[in-house]
Order: sequence, then C-alpha cells, then structure tokens
Amino acid sequence: MNLLTKIVKPRLAFSQTKEAKKFFKTESFSSFLNNKKILLSTTNSNLSAEKKLINRISTSNYVAKLDLRNFQQKPDQSSKNSLWYILSGFVFMIGASYAAVPLFKIFCESQGIDINTEFREMGIEELKKKLSSLKKVENRLVTVKFVASTSADLLWKFEPCQEEITVAPGETALAFFKAKNMTNRSIIGIATYSILPFDAGLYFNKIQCFCFEEQRLDPNEEVDMPVFFYIDEQYTEDPKLEYVDNICLSYTFFESKGADDIQNLQKLVQQKV
Repeated sequence: MNLLTKIVKPRLAFSQTKEAKKFFKTESFSSFLNNKKILLSTTNSNLSAEKKLINRISTSNYVAKLDLRNFQQKPDQSSKNSLWYILSGFVFMIGASYAAVPLFKIFCESQGIDINTEFREMGIEELKKKLSSLKKVENRLVTVKFVASTSADLLWKFEPCQEEITVAPGETALAFFKAKNMTNRSIIGIATYSILPFDAGLYFNKIQCFCFEEQRLDPNEEVDMPVFFYIDEQYTEDPKLEYVDNICLSYTFFESKGADDIQNLQKLVQQKV
C-alpha cells in the first residue's frame, strides 16, 4: 500500500462520519493532499537520482579497478620489453664485434681500397722497383698521427710507440705499435685500421702491416709490430687535400676465438705423445 492510499483512505470509523465527509471537501484537505503528492513525487525523483548516482559510483569504481589493473600491468610489460631490447642490443654488439674484421675487409676490397694485397703479391725485386720509382715532393709535408685501441673483450695492452711521424709524399716511413697480452692464456688478435680524413686514405699505402692478420700472443708476451708505409705523390694534386696536412692512422684489435682451438689441439697432441 503506497503513501497516497494511506492518506486518502483513513480509518473506517472516521471516514463514515459526516464530519469526515465535510473535511474531505474542504480546501485544507485539498492543499494537504497536494502537498503530500508533491512530497511523494519529490521522494520518488530523489530515489531515482540516488539510484542513478549509485549506478554511476558503481560504474566508476569498476572502471577505476580496470584502470588500476592496466596501470599495474603496464610496468611489467614495459620492463619485459626493455629487457628484450637490452638483450638484443647486447647480442648485436657482440656479433658486430666479431663480424667487423671480415666485413671491413670485404668493404675495402669492393671499394678498391688498398689492404696490402698488392705488396704481398710482389716479389722482393718488384717491390724494390716500385719503391725506387717514388718521387719525393720536397715542398709538402704531412704529419701522420697514430692511434691504438682494443675491443672490450680483448685483454691486451695496445699502443703506438710514437705519437706521430712527419713525411713528404713519395717518401717511405716506418712506425711501430706495441702489444702485450695481459692474461695468463694465449690469445689470438686481429686488427682493422682506418684513415682520417677518408680522402687521404686513397693515397696512403702500407707496404708492411699487421692488419687483417692473426697475431698470437702467449701469456704476458709483448711484441712490436711494424707499419711500413708511404703517401703517394698524387696526394698533392688532389684539390680536396690542398690544406690537409694531418692524417690519422688508427688500429683496433679484436679477439679471435681461434686461440681456444689451438690450445685444445696442443693439449690433444701432448696427450697422444
């Protein structure tokens, strides 16, 4: 039974009296009834608003929980992605360090850059003839600076024996680098080189060099490695090098994994002997 029924239908004893019938017809009862209707509609509307508010709060709480779950999951996913990126970069750097030497050699050969093949194939007499034909340019001097470095996994001490040498184009020069194995095991290293500026590299000729050749050093062994070179006379005719009087020759040594194979082979031979 709703509120309106309770108001319109009072107790039976009172409603059957004449006073009650007169009271129901008065303006006081009409205004009273209207006020109750307004109160009832207002109450219903307030209840509807409360229900809507409760629904909104419940929905907001559900969405907030979902957002919280997503927020809690994102750092984990981000951490996993970052870990994969770091591992991928680490593997790439290791692979690149081992592939640097053969790739650089292939690049030099494809670009026609000298990597000593010309002089290695020459006989002694032919080499002497080549060197005797060089013409020294007296009025031009070039300073060659030397830089040495090793890869992170190669435990060698590697440095140039001289900081720089000043030569004239068409003149031969001899420089030395020193390498020492700082470990208690034999290590095979292999070196790449670079020349700056790049345009000067076209005229820089190495007659004797240790690059692209495996160098084996026993524990704590130290060796001097020579670089016999000259700068072609045509260096002075290149307009790009008109004001270039300094060249940088840089070597970087990488470890070759062939050392472990050699040690295993030596042990096997000793066991059989």
